[in-house]
Amino acid sequence: MWKHTPNLLSALRLLSVPFFVYFLIADGTVVGARIALVIYFAASITDIFDGRIARKYHIESNVGVVLDAGADKLFVVAGLVCPMILGILPVWFVVILLIREAYIFWIAMEALRKKVLPRPIFLGKAKTVFEMATVVALLIFMAITDGLEWSGLWLLEYGEVNFLTILVSGIAWMGFILSLASVVPYTQIYIEENRKWKERQRQAQNQ
Repeated sequence: MWKHTPNLLSALRLLSVPFFVYFLIADGTVVGARIALVIYFAASITDIFDGRIARKYHIESNVGVVLDAGADKLFVVAGLVCPMILGILPVWFVVILLIREAYIFWIAMEALRKKVLPRPIFLGKAKTVFEMATVVALLIFMAITDGLEWSGLWLLEYGEVNFLTILVSGIAWMGFILSLASVVPYTQIYIEENRKWKERQRQAQNQ
């Protein structure tokens, strides 16, 4: 009964991304933002349950891992790109984050190919928390008001700075800083693991 449930939930999360984008961008209203927020929270709930079901019934699979990670990444990317399109996040801010994600993805794929997966690090986990918090905070703010825009270093509401704009801006900046800071240890770990992999390859050839 539960065999395909985790993968099905992950697939549903993937399929919900276009609807999330539509209500956030094409609709362009506070109501649309509220619907997008509901979709995001529903997707988050399925994310919790698919992992628990897979672990409880020991039905983890490589397909499930890819679907789960893909859905998570797509939601984060959509949650950053959509506000950028609406002028709520600066283009350079989001582009740098996407370049960072592409670089870390390349490292992960290379490590997977060589079976030398870099271990998770605290900065990477903290970055994920703040990045997701940025998406949630922006969605909640967009569901409250349609007068948001990014100017200079801060998010503004109807052209003014207030407590909420400072709070959301601070969360976004923390995620941004942690994203960049985590690149260095990830790179160092991969270089070290790659060096060990090459050494093992040489030893295997000499045997």
